[in-house]
Amino acid sequence: MLENVADTSAFLGLEHCLSKSTYIERTQKRRSSIEAVLHEHHRQLSLGVNGPTILANISAAEYAWARERARTIDLLHSEEEARF
Repeated sequence: MLENVADTSAFLGLEHCLSKSTYIERTQKRRSSIEAVLHEHHRQLSLGVNGPTILANISAAEYAWARERARTIDLLHSEEEARF
């Protein structure tokens, strides 16, 4: 088992395995993000438009939650390292 449960690095990337609701939420967010980008891509194809910047902006907006999560994890680790 884990020796130091207080060490957040032991759980990073695995927290979705600890809670079924967290797993479902992250799966739905990913699926929604992928669908938004694919929808725009298909829209562009049907109109004969090539808009990579639009696709990038949609992707960036849809994955804002992942960037915020990464920032939070970084802050947690920075604070944890500062204590030692």
